[in-house]
Amino acid sequence: MTRITLLFLLAGIGVMIQAQSNLSQDMTYWRGESELEPGTFLCETPAATGVTVVCDRWPDGSDLRQFGSDAIRLCDAQNPMDSLIAVWRWVRRWTMYTDGNPPNERRTKNVWSQTYGGMVQEPIKVLNVYGTQDCDGLTRAVEAVWRSLGFRAEKYVRVEHTMAHCYYRDTDGIERWHAFDVSEGGYRLNNTRERLLGANGLGCETYYAGWVPGQWVHCDHVAFPRHRTELSFRKGEKLERLWGNLGKPYQSNIRYSFQTVPIYERGPYGTGTYRVDYGNGTWTYAPDLSDPSWTEGLAEAPVQMASGLLRPAMTGQAGSAVWHFRTPYIVSNAEVKLYYTRVNAGDSIRLLLSVDDGVSYQPLWTCSTLGVDQADSMRICSTYTVTSSSLPPVGFNSPFGLYAYRLKLELLAADQASDCEVTGIEFRTLVQQNLFSLPQLQPGLNHITVKGTLAAGTALKVTYVWDDPEGDGRRNITVVENTPYTYDIAAAGDAWDSVVCQSISVEAIAATGEGNHTLEKESPATVGTMPEMMPASGTRKRWQEASTRPSIQPTETVLANLRALGPRGLALDYLLERPDTATFAVVESLVYVESRSPQKEKAVIVLYLTDPERARPILLNLITTRSASLWVSDAHWLNTGLVIAHQAEQQGWSEFSGPIAAMARSVSAYDQLRWAFFRILCNIGNADIIGHVRLFASASDWDVRALALCALARAGDTAQTTAIRNFFDASMATPQFKVGVMRSMIGMGWLKDETKITEILANLSDGNDENIRAGAAEALGHMMNTAHIPALEAAIVVEPFEWVRTAMQVAIDEINGIGAEKKMTGSIVPTELTLFQNVPNPFNPATTIRFFLPVSGRVTMTLCTISGKRVARLLDEERKSGSHEVLFAGSSLPSGIYICQLKAGRLSRNIKLVLAK
Repeated sequence: MTRITLLFLLAGIGVMIQAQSNLSQDMTYWRGESELEPGTFLCETPAATGVTVVCDRWPDGSDLRQFGSDAIRLCDAQNPMDSLIAVWRWVRRWTMYTDGNPPNERRTKNVWSQTYGGMVQEPIKVLNVYGTQDCDGLTRAVEAVWRSLGFRAEKYVRVEHTMAHCYYRDTDGIERWHAFDVSEGGYRLNNTRERLLGANGLGCETYYAGWVPGQWVHCDHVAFPRHRTELSFRKGEKLERLWGNLGKPYQSNIRYSFQTVPIYERGPYGTGTYRVDYGNGTWTYAPDLSDPSWTEGLAEAPVQMASGLLRPAMTGQAGSAVWHFRTPYIVSNAEVKLYYTRVNAGDSIRLLLSVDDGVSYQPLWTCSTLGVDQADSMRICSTYTVTSSSLPPVGFNSPFGLYAYRLKLELLAADQASDCEVTGIEFRTLVQQNLFSLPQLQPGLNHITVKGTLAAGTALKVTYVWDDPEGDGRRNITVVENTPYTYDIAAAGDAWDSVVCQSISVEAIAATGEGNHTLEKESPATVGTMPEMMPASGTRKRWQEASTRPSIQPTETVLANLRALGPRGLALDYLLERPDTATFAVVESLVYVESRSPQKEKAVIVLYLTDPERARPILLNLITTRSASLWVSDAHWLNTGLVIAHQAEQQGWSEFSGPIAAMARSVSAYDQLRWAFFRILCNIGNADIIGHVRLFASASDWDVRALALCALARAGDTAQTTAIRNFFDASMATPQFKVGVMRSMIGMGWLKDETKITEILANLSDGNDENIRAGAAEALGHMMNTAHIPALEAAIVVEPFEWVRTAMQVAIDEINGIGAEKKMTGSIVPTELTLFQNVPNPFNPATTIRFFLPVSGRVTMTLCTISGKRVARLLDEERKSGSHEVLFAGSSLPSGIYICQLKAGRLSRNIKLVLAK
């Protein structure tokens, strides 16, 4: 099924999308609006709720932001690049390859999953329940964690493979996308090894075999997870989770033979007895019927039952008691054991199952045995083999594949009420979990923290069992009466596989009033030492990149190799890593006379990296006149032209727009190439593109159409006004095409078309997706209507994402650039050094640069090329605190992208300016 076919199907069935209203800067947006699964309810009076047990040596996966923060802390990441690598690395440490059947839940309450045939992409489930997914689901995990940390992130699809695109400001002050392959395990640095490359940089800043830059599209976000892994307990209820399994999977889909994360990253759970696998856990609960408080564990008050007993209150009328079972991990098996008396054939004891929170019940088991003090164990969990396409059998009546279910015990006495009675009942529920999500112990001192809300008179008993070099089956049993509570567990060893955890159990027990205390503590004679975190190079498969740059070669050697046919490729590989201006002329000749691939593409990239401005006319000639150079085929010309087009986008070379648009309409071009060409034209396109791009304003591929219409709008093609409005309406009506909503809003902004202003203003506070809010802000900025400033100011106050707040402020600045007075409420006046986006931008020849200085002092402002060469000093003087502006005229500079850097004391800020002549 194609992406567009699926879009229309989604529109037809009216998929419900989670709405998250009441935006605020301090909201926990990454947790979704409310708990969906397993649901907050457990019983009438739970003993403990919201329980987590975490180890400081392992990330806490119950919360996406906490997982990201822990990953960053454990990797000692000090900047955005290292932080992103840490997130990617820990997602991979927690996950495994599938056998071709990604996790599938046909019985979930998640509407998105239901719509997509049971597909599981909710990151909390992927990380905690399964630990396995295909490229799509693993990418979603990295995307969601990076978004939870406040950054911008997207899933992008390229040639049926999905990867993560994450956005942040690099150390050179430029904000960029950065690409990660999560399932296969790769990323790539630029030639100086100072920054991560994005999907486009892989093709235009370095050569990556088989990679044509730009043949990708961003996909809509999935809603932030509404699944919760915090635990709830009745008094006497226990959960034991294993670093292993009992042979009871919900879905066994691990591909054991192909795992790329090294053993020293996994710990001992990677090979042999401890091979990567799913994990099992067991919930057990046996209410003490001699304690009157046992009824607090029921889901509702007993009906027609004798007080305090599991016996009918009278003959001839059924009595019942109901228990609700809630688990963050998916049910893989369940059984009940009953101790009972049933004297007469007319006496009835039945168990009934509800899978809809008690709305309806279906018979599960009926007692057939007569006698006094009988006992029966019943398996109440029918199963089926779960694959990515399997369906539950018709009439399936089982808790299998659920996160919550209810059991009703129904008793009916024929002659005497005492003839039909249950004197004991035990519940056992098996679940599947990701064993890598459990709070592992490591060699050395482990700090264990227990959190949760405890009812009066309740304590939690936490038991760890592990093996280490000083013995097997070592134990720590700690009782927690007051939360939160942190205590230590010491383990021996000095290697990743020194400590092998066996199990962790948590049980709700009666408090004794002794406070928090340890019942059993085994300390090694020598406390172990945690091995150092291995470098990221050990975690990843490098994308055709050496770990270090090549040694410097004499220029004469490089030139000789360039001129020779055989070693030419190696010489170009060297120059990709270490550009040399002395080789420019020879490389220039190669871009014309060399016809082989990949030598041709490498020469183009080397020329650009060596001196972008000097290469500029040469690159323009290559894409303008196909016959100016030798090519293997039209496809070779188009693919290389796409490399050049991305280079032009990086530099802001708008004169490339017409030739780029002409290439896009080539008969040899295809939709994926046009995605890239039109996305570039959305940023640097001018009126030269209109005649070419209009041909695709109604393209059948919606991604092509969205990008083409936006590019035409930027070029000022007012003839597309109606088409863009209509496409906006169609995208709004298609829940899984928010990309179209964003592009069409921005297009209406470029054309100053306010016909849909009510909808755009509503999208400014859309609680579903930060991209929609940022797109609405950009559209309003382009409209340059001062009437919209109050809405933008109000949106900034409640916006939880900093990057979206910045986009809203940029929109206000853009509006103010036409002469409106700055309107700022006190709540959004800057309090720190702030460099606002220049207005207008792009500009020709002059632009205004505004900044806010929190304290008086010396300020410098410089302008540099994208490669770091300084071309102007705009300011170097003492300034008082407050708002200031600088008028810059770029008449003497060529078109391109420039970096403006503001420095005050130890602080600095950067913005990107685009001079378009």
